[in-house]
Amino acid sequence: MNLVLSIALTHIRRRIRQTLVAIAGVTTGVGVAIMMAAMMEGSQDDFIKTLVDALPHISVTDELRAPNRQPADITYRAAEIHGLTPEVRRPGIKSPMTTIASLQTWVPGVITPSVQSKAVLRFAGRNLTISVIGIDPHTEAGVSNLAAHMRQGSLASLYRASNAILLGDRLASKIGARVNSNITLASAEGATMNATVVGTFHSGFRMTDETTGYVLLKTAQILERQTGVINEIRVRTHDPMAARLISERIGEQTGYRSISWQEAQEDLLAAITLRNVLMYAGGELWYLQHHFHHYAREDARHRHSEIAWFQEPDHSGDFHHRGGVRRAGRSGLRMAVGLPPDARACLARVQDAILGLQSPAGALFGQALLVGHRRRVGFKPDCRLLSGTRCGPPPSRRYHQGRHMSVALIEARNVTKVLRETVQVTLVQNINLTIHAQEFVAITGPSGSGKSSLLYLLGLLDLPTSGDVLIDGRSTGVMTEDERADVRLSRIGFVFQFHFLLPEFSITENVALPMRARGRLSSQAITARAEELLVSLGLGDHRHKTPDQLSGGQRQRVAVARALANDPPVILADEPTGSLDTQSTSQVFGILRDLVEVHSKTVVAVTHDTALASQMHRRIHVVDGRLSQVPLDATMHQVPA
Repeated sequence: MNLVLSIALTHIRRRIRQTLVAIAGVTTGVGVAIMMAAMMEGSQDDFIKTLVDALPHISVTDELRAPNRQPADITYRAAEIHGLTPEVRRPGIKSPMTTIASLQTWVPGVITPSVQSKAVLRFAGRNLTISVIGIDPHTEAGVSNLAAHMRQGSLASLYRASNAILLGDRLASKIGARVNSNITLASAEGATMNATVVGTFHSGFRMTDETTGYVLLKTAQILERQTGVINEIRVRTHDPMAARLISERIGEQTGYRSISWQEAQEDLLAAITLRNVLMYAGGELWYLQHHFHHYAREDARHRHSEIAWFQEPDHSGDFHHRGGVRRAGRSGLRMAVGLPPDARACLARVQDAILGLQSPAGALFGQALLVGHRRRVGFKPDCRLLSGTRCGPPPSRRYHQGRHMSVALIEARNVTKVLRETVQVTLVQNINLTIHAQEFVAITGPSGSGKSSLLYLLGLLDLPTSGDVLIDGRSTGVMTEDERADVRLSRIGFVFQFHFLLPEFSITENVALPMRARGRLSSQAITARAEELLVSLGLGDHRHKTPDQLSGGQRQRVAVARALANDPPVILADEPTGSLDTQSTSQVFGILRDLVEVHSKTVVAVTHDTALASQMHRRIHVVDGRLSQVPLDATMHQVPA
């Protein structure tokens, strides 16, 4: 199974309750967001539907798409005209019924004629200017919702009386008119008539309900003093969203101005669109800000993979920036650990258990723990063998002139790393150094001096801005990312200060992850090797536990086992004892020392602890990103280049 998928499934399986709660929370949040968006979209759609259905989708007026031209403009190519106005054109659409019949052949919808007029309404001493619209009651129901909006009477009521009229309910209330009230209408053309109120309507649009009345076509034509005039054709299409395209085609065919509902309400629709953009953009920006808040970097001097430190023991799930303030005040006296009293009782059983392991992985620490190292072996009450826990530190096996140092495993040539951010920061500058086989090297220096950055460059976790890092004599600058990843898996093991074990996995599964990523062994072989490594580090009885069931020192030993999973020749440790107590520090340091002196590994460790650094073969001191001389109080011998 794919490693990433396996990790994801294990996370879900081991934290099923948290996963279900998280899924429920996310589902609830997403559901509420969808519900709110649906409510807003629904209310918006309902509003637009009300707006669209209240009036015809398309209105064709008797206004020409272009003004009338002077006869001279038509006759001559160029003419200069002064003081003339276009010829007066009789209002109304020419041959309206023929035009309607032509449109009905291709327009998908209902088409009806109409007469638009203005008149002064007089009633009980009140004079109000209103819009009078002449309609055909038989076809009006097909182009508007007027029939559904009737409060009193119906469209058929227009046939009940001579010069009948339907008034908006707000208009009727304003003048105090009721059904069967007689009112007077006077048009701009000088026509005057008495009309009878036969019904009221409520469209939901204040302007329409306060200023509009509906009459029969012939009544409106009398007010206009033009028998048979039709000055508007109203259309309702089957698909409201196609109204704009149909309107443009009608205008081209008839030559009259044709307006769709989208054009008539263009400003309102633009405001709705702007509101939606602002709403969704604001939500997305809040979402991004909320997540960036949790992963903000506090200091540009640390590389991206060093953003967080794993806080423990009470808040193992919280990630914070790993700044230099966490490194201050560490004690250098960590080797004064006493020998527990019941040591001999368990020695025979432990010897048999460890020496009985035949594979190289099983014997990784067997000789170091049992053969010739009794003077620095201590026992915990559970009789597990731990290296390097005697009261005083053992004699250091420093390199001397005759020791083999010809093999350069890692070499840095003029390595510089610069972070080009708002303020350019140089992490390391012009570093030249060589790490030989079987060396135990300490990298020391003040907080923020570039120690960890240098270690990451040596381990190919980061790439230098300039210069080159050689592994086994091979330039890594010309390697592809896949090649560098293979070098990291096979040639380098990493131990970090805060172990970074996956909390949902058992410690055996954590140790197996590098072997699974490399894909060279079978599942059974991977599990067997992981368990043998844990046994060799005194963690055999804990192999089924998860990291949160172990102490800090035990977790760090698991991290060491994980680093050794693929049997790399080089171990890079970034303050491996920085978060441990004195006893655990002694144990972990003893293990690292045995890796070098017994198992011929090369260990490079970043540390603030001068007492530990003084027991290593060589010390590299970094100040402000540059190699510096070791302070005079350092109690160690430097290895000549």
